[in-house]
Amino acid sequence: KKSAIFASIYSQVLLSLLVSILFIVTFGIAIFSILRQKKLDTVKTDFVNNMTHEFKTPIATIKLAATAIKSPQVSKETISGMAEVILQETSRMTQHVEQVLQIATLDRNGLKLNLTDEDANAFVRDVASNMELQVTQKGGHLTVDTCDGEVHIQMDSVLMTTVVMNLLDNAIKYSKDAPEIHVTTYTKGDRFFFAVKDNGIGMSKDAQAKVFDRFYRASTGNTHNVKGFGLGLNYAKEIVLAHHGIITVNSTVGKGSTFTVSLPLTLKDINYE
Repeated sequence: KKSAIFASIYSQVLLSLLVSILFIVTFGIAIFSILRQKKLDTVKTDFVNNMTHEFKTPIATIKLAATAIKSPQVSKETISGMAEVILQETSRMTQHVEQVLQIATLDRNGLKLNLTDEDANAFVRDVASNMELQVTQKGGHLTVDTCDGEVHIQMDSVLMTTVVMNLLDNAIKYSKDAPEIHVTTYTKGDRFFFAVKDNGIGMSKDAQAKVFDRFYRASTGNTHNVKGFGLGLNYAKEIVLAHHGIITVNSTVGKGSTFTVSLPLTLKDINYE
């Protein structure tokens, strides 16, 4: 009797169970989609607000400079100074636009590498020397210590220049009044490492976990002159990953940060010991 009853309701119980599982899965996916969409909306709003602020400031500065130039009593020295201000602010806006376009290109086509064999030590020294003036203008020091000899890696020098300059630029922006930045290179096994260390405001553990996320910008405390869209480190990470590399950060609040990039060596420079 029990077997007959169970057999008669078996299909109904199984169907009910499947429907319940389907309902739970569908409900879970819907909740996940809603939360994800809410997060994306928040990110989009923050990005638009930040972008508006970043462009509003240089536009206002350019307008003031242009108004000063139009004055009939302005001297040649003032005109020259105002022209320099306009040039700097225009350059800053151009950098912002290029950064946004780079991310759009990355999403649409992915990164296409033009690999060449480069001496990594010489490459890091050259890029760092281009940023040295910005450090000295703020009363700081930039030191570069590279390992001995030539170290060859296959890389896209244009894209990798963006990575190094981005790390140095962040070190300058987030450092204290007089930035002390130390760049080091070394090899270990079949990898080449370069690290950028600063004496800046540092980051919490939570910020370190999110710092490479797109549009993420860590809280800067009392530092209000830090500009950007939260795209630079995300773009740097994508470039490093495309080179089969790794980028990490180690930071302590109030004591500074160290960003380290690891890249594979070419065969002739690999240490098999």
